[in-house]
Amino acid sequence: MEKGRIRFRSGFALYHDPSLDDKFSSEGADGIARRVRRWKRNQVSLLVLAPDLKWMGSDELSEWHRICREEGMPILLASVASLTRPDFSYFRRLNQELRTHLWKGHVLFLHSQEASAAVRGFLPTLLIHPVEISPDRAAEVVDGPEAPEEVRKIVADYARSIHPYLPQTAKTMIGKPGGRFSIRRKLLSIITGIVVLSSVVIITLTGDLFKKLSTVLIQDYNLSLSRMIGDALDSDLDNVYAWGRLLGSGQESPQSFFAKNASAVSVALLKRDGKTDTVKAESIHLNEALSKDYGVTEAEMISLLQSDKSDEFFNASPDVPVFSPFVRADGSLLLILSLWLDSEDTVQLIVLSPERLFARYRSARQTEIFRLLLVDGQGRLISATDGAIQKIEDLPIVQSMLRSPVDNGSQLFESEGHEYLGSFRILKNGFGVISLVPADRAFEAVFRVQRQNILIVVMILTVAFIIVYLFSRTLTLPIVELLHAARRIEQGDYAVQIKPSTRDEIGSLTVAFMQMVHGLRERQKIKEEFGKFVNPEIAERAIQGSLRLGGEKKHCTVLFTDIRGFTQFSESRQPEEVVDFLNRYFTAMVDSVTVTDGVVDKFIGDAIMAHWGALLPQKDEAKRAVNSALLMRQSLIDLNHSFALEGIPHINFGLGINTGPVIAGQVGSEKRLEFTVIGDAVNLASRIEYLNKEFGTDILISESTRRILGDDYRLVAMPSVPIRGKAEPQLTYAVLGRKNDSEAPRSLKQLREQLRIAYRPGMPEGSDEP
Repeated sequence: MEKGRIRFRSGFALYHDPSLDDKFSSEGADGIARRVRRWKRNQVSLLVLAPDLKWMGSDELSEWHRICREEGMPILLASVASLTRPDFSYFRRLNQELRTHLWKGHVLFLHSQEASAAVRGFLPTLLIHPVEISPDRAAEVVDGPEAPEEVRKIVADYARSIHPYLPQTAKTMIGKPGGRFSIRRKLLSIITGIVVLSSVVIITLTGDLFKKLSTVLIQDYNLSLSRMIGDALDSDLDNVYAWGRLLGSGQESPQSFFAKNASAVSVALLKRDGKTDTVKAESIHLNEALSKDYGVTEAEMISLLQSDKSDEFFNASPDVPVFSPFVRADGSLLLILSLWLDSEDTVQLIVLSPERLFARYRSARQTEIFRLLLVDGQGRLISATDGAIQKIEDLPIVQSMLRSPVDNGSQLFESEGHEYLGSFRILKNGFGVISLVPADRAFEAVFRVQRQNILIVVMILTVAFIIVYLFSRTLTLPIVELLHAARRIEQGDYAVQIKPSTRDEIGSLTVAFMQMVHGLRERQKIKEEFGKFVNPEIAERAIQGSLRLGGEKKHCTVLFTDIRGFTQFSESRQPEEVVDFLNRYFTAMVDSVTVTDGVVDKFIGDAIMAHWGALLPQKDEAKRAVNSALLMRQSLIDLNHSFALEGIPHINFGLGINTGPVIAGQVGSEKRLEFTVIGDAVNLASRIEYLNKEFGTDILISESTRRILGDDYRLVAMPSVPIRGKAEPQLTYAVLGRKNDSEAPRSLKQLREQLRIAYRPGMPEGSDEP
């Protein structure tokens, strides 16, 4: 694991560094002091050491402790065994301690290379508490995207231990950075959704209704327009019929006829010889002005009269004239009207211009979006207001007109990818007038209204968004302030002070929150004070009210220690001096117990009883107890140096350790409980402690402790001696130190010289434990 940094909201950071082994091996006292002073200048508020087990009880560790105390640098010894296990209860306690210091300054976490895996699993849990990111994300902040799966699992398990309702997966997302929806966003989303949904519904419904209404109105107008023009054309053609008969009977001259019928291009009187079936034009007259415009000549008229089409002209009857469209060579169209005169072999032909006939009806349209068509009885286009339409006979409206049993109708149809609204009127001569309008132009007003409605909705939505945003601030800011305060409390900082900014439920919640903070502050104060008298874990159980009378059988290691010659010492001093002396002594000894995760059971005068494995299971409780004993020895050496400067006599202690089954639990009455361990293993530890006087040693362990201790320690076997309460003599071992500690005594003689234990004749020299 490489060096790294984890930033926190407080503005400070935790720096982790795996070079503790190198610093222990290479740093002298002066170098350590300079380094600690530099850390203090850089706002380091706490130094955390997580050494491998080989450094426990070593001179190097004691030297770091001493210099940090002299320089005023808070130092915390982390239990690598608890981090390795992992012990989530220990994680929570260490988390709280580190987060408290992270509000004051940086934290420097030095650990051995061998402890890297344990530290790697612990550090991400600092980001989980309080829960802000997923366990995966927390692991990646410390270890990068390639964070090992075992680390991810540890962090996920820890997250579930403090928040039991998390899903059972290491991939649980508790709230991604930037993906989390705040109350403000939820309010804005809900209001925006309601406004948008209601607006879409309203615009859709009103647009649909408006479109239907427009369709009805346009089709009604289309039908009215086609009817009006159809009736007008019928009337105009009836006038042409009447003037044409007068012309044929000689009662009207051609010039007068042309003057009264502006759409007439020419007139001709045809007779057919019934015997020879030949057709002869008796007379041909041209409308000079109109014929020049259309390029119609007398020769063209003669050619038309002599064509095959001439037979159609004699199909007229006295009541029904014949209309025939004639397509000229240049593609233009003329309309030929054939009138029966006095016999079936005499007809009056009138050549009409469809454009002139239809032109005066253009002005009948209210707008040019309407298109008028004149078609014959076969669906062929005669004339149109806006030019020709290709394949007009294929239009659905034309087909509907040809099939219609009535003389008018309306239809919405599609042609060439465009929608049209159309109506038709069938004339008396079989021709039809069709009125068309493109749907996109007909509904332009509908679309314009829809666009205006959308613009209005956007404006309303913008105003609503601004109003809701400003309103949400009055709601969310107090909640955010409460959230930040709650996080500070969760991190162990109870010095929060917030005031209600509103008089609504949020204001009431703020008042209730501050009352809760006051209660928690008092509870924490009680816990801290209570923790000075009992183990913090027991204090927590007592506050939670979970302590009950009774016990259970446990396997643990028990330690007893006692000051030698304390009675004579206390008799020669004032009580205040004795209390001050004991406080200093107990402080050093208790620190040695707590850093190895032991529990100080009780103080008995100048004696201390502690145990490992009774409160929480510990597989290596024997090693922890012996390490604690070695730390106590070194702490006593340091104390004696200080005492010598103050004129206080040199003191020694005796310490006995035994491992075995005990009854652990709450002993006492309902009104006063005490967590302790009782049993033969406890009594034997006390008896072994007393044997130090006889053997001239300071630390003795029992045979049962030695069997599970391992071979990391240099032991000296002592003679077996009878002990009260035991049927067989007991074998004990003096602890010289760890085998990898070059400064540890190599024999009982060196131990006695180092600790200034007076040798009396008869004291055993012992033998090295094989």
